[in-house]
Amino acid sequence: MIPRIYLPAPVPVGEALPLAADAAHYLRDVLRLRVGDPVQVFDGVGGRFTSAVHHLDKRAVTLAPATHSGQAAVAPCRLTLVQALATGDKLDWVIEKATETGVQAICLLAAERSTLRLAGERLTRRLEHWRRLAEAACRQCGRDDLPGLSTAPSLAAWLATRAPGPTADSPLLVLDPLATTSLGQWAAGEAAAKPPPRPRDLALLVGPESGLGPAESALAASHGAIAVHLGPRVLRTETAGLVAISILQSRFGDLQ
Repeated sequence: MIPRIYLPAPVPVGEALPLAADAAHYLRDVLRLRVGDPVQVFDGVGGRFTSAVHHLDKRAVTLAPATHSGQAAVAPCRLTLVQALATGDKLDWVIEKATETGVQAICLLAAERSTLRLAGERLTRRLEHWRRLAEAACRQCGRDDLPGLSTAPSLAAWLATRAPGPTADSPLLVLDPLATTSLGQWAAGEAAAKPPPRPRDLALLVGPESGLGPAESALAASHGAIAVHLGPRVLRTETAGLVAISILQSRFGDLQ
């Protein structure tokens, strides 16, 4: 597999590409590439480019002028994951795997029952860390577009950023182990009732370790959220969202 490197758009075609220190370290010291070795470049917005190592020493690495080699296909379903803040390294796992499975936007939600609280400089540092995780996941899995990454101080604040109410083309699903309908049943019904690839814009809400609070569940329902469960077992917050993503991407997206 040709090594991949991320360079933020716009990538200057026809010009030599000097790399930042971390990217240079990755190619030189981790992968141990040499002058002339091929390198694939992606720009984070769907563009892919072909290049090669042009210059390499202990101080710098430069890639040869790149040629545009393709644009990522538009996903049939735009999937947004609204993941409540969780403790430990759970969010690292969620962001990495959500990126690999094709989620196009991730919002980290400060839910009522979230133990983790982030603000100010601490939030800035964690966001930068999570963006780097998403970048590394794109590099590894062959994805050329970085998922959008944002935060919301409350469920009400996130809901305020959405259209007045979910529609048939943009439903909001909330995972709830007490729901009467499973996600698989809902997805099968949607697929049977409508021609593919609908719904086109889907949001998935996942609560923290102890779940969403009653007021949050009621608020989501008042905004048209559809409560679904994932079967007979109650999954951890870092597992539940990824299982749901896999179901939705296999039914409506590009995990076929």
